[in-house]
Amino acid sequence: MKKQIIKMFIIMIFAVSSLAAGDASVTFLSGSAEIKKKSGETVPARLRMPLDFGDEIKTADNSTMEISLDESVKIRVSAASLFRLSSQNKNARTSENKFSLEYGKVWSSVNRLRKNKNFEIETPVAIAGVRGTIFAVKADESGTTVYVGAGQVGFLSKALGKEVVLDKSYTVRIDSEGKFSESRRMNEQDKKEMMSGVPVFFQKSDSDEAYNLSQKIGAERDALNASRRSAQNLKENDLGAGRTLRDLHGNIVRVEQIFRKNAANSFQLINLSKRDSGIDFFDITIFMNKNLPDNLGDWGQFLINEKNLNITSRKVLAGAKRKSGTDDLITWSGNYNSSSKEFEESFIINGSETLTPAHKTLPVFKLGSGNEFISESEIPLYRPNGQLACKLRVSMYVINNDGNILSQKILASNSDVLQLLSTAAGEIILSSDAMMAGSIDVVIVPDIAFVVINEIF
Repeated sequence: MKKQIIKMFIIMIFAVSSLAAGDASVTFLSGSAEIKKKSGETVPARLRMPLDFGDEIKTADNSTMEISLDESVKIRVSAASLFRLSSQNKNARTSENKFSLEYGKVWSSVNRLRKNKNFEIETPVAIAGVRGTIFAVKADESGTTVYVGAGQVGFLSKALGKEVVLDKSYTVRIDSEGKFSESRRMNEQDKKEMMSGVPVFFQKSDSDEAYNLSQKIGAERDALNASRRSAQNLKENDLGAGRTLRDLHGNIVRVEQIFRKNAANSFQLINLSKRDSGIDFFDITIFMNKNLPDNLGDWGQFLINEKNLNITSRKVLAGAKRKSGTDDLITWSGNYNSSSKEFEESFIINGSETLTPAHKTLPVFKLGSGNEFISESEIPLYRPNGQLACKLRVSMYVINNDGNILSQKILASNSDVLQLLSTAAGEIILSSDAMMAGSIDVVIVPDIAFVVINEIF
């Protein structure tokens, strides 16, 4: 019975909706980018957005985006780049994917293409054709450079009609007139240039660039422990939990949680998600209609015996403190209306006036057709005069420690649900046109719940 309750609880919290289909999709976004659709419409990029051949991608300064065609092809578009999904030709025997890079840099992972499948990236002066490899292409007004991280790349000069084949760890450049430089083995600066803007999980793919995860986790833990020791506002009876894992983008994230009773009638949960780019956080405070016991060990009996105990209001602060210096903060408040027996919701984004959603527009989460724990919803927010101010996009996922999305099938087939929950996490991504940069991306683990329940019961 206890396991069935836990399963139902997880399904209710992380219920999902199905994703839109396209030739490709946006699987990582840091900063901002514009998508010029093949129809001519220009729209802001967002995570999980479907893309079609014929679309054009333009990334802003200090921004990067990853697109995935399927499990075998991933393309990372670096900052200040113009990249197109040019054409795709498929039939029963062959498959040909063509892309073009007008300027900027892209990094690609093409994993074990089957026979008669082709993958090309074209620049104004060159064409890079590959089968099963990792490589980067950089284009500017003076020419094009290719860096090969694994496998082989055929690099063609459009002006000369000449091609060279580069092996792993080699680089070569074609200038604006189509002339080749001498190919050479990459030095440390070349490797740095190839991998700049590329997330850690890609760097792992090359054994020559092995990434020591245990050392990274140790460094993160030491830094966070030092931060916690210096935080004078932590109380002796605060409860804490934490875990290091990968998010759904493959980035390493250290989750640190604090649970505290901060007033007679309220309690608070702080969830910090620390990455190399900065800290994303949820700070949730729940207010009750009655005072709670001072000793957390007395809460169990109190919750069982106390009648008419209700939540009167809640306040959620969701934010991102970025190393770039551009921060975002969303305040999400809910006050219980005893007449309507519903919570009246309001939002403030980066100090804006108070915005309210239309009635019944808050996310409703359902299991998708594939039973993955994924949900994407959009909440229209209105000014006091009734004018639409912006839309808040809310995406939720259930992932494991490797950043893979879980499904109901995996949960149902696991005989030890508690063990599964100890390796599962939720990831919530908030984005809006009213935000300053990127999105707020918080990973939440259930670990603190186990600590609290253990203290209470």
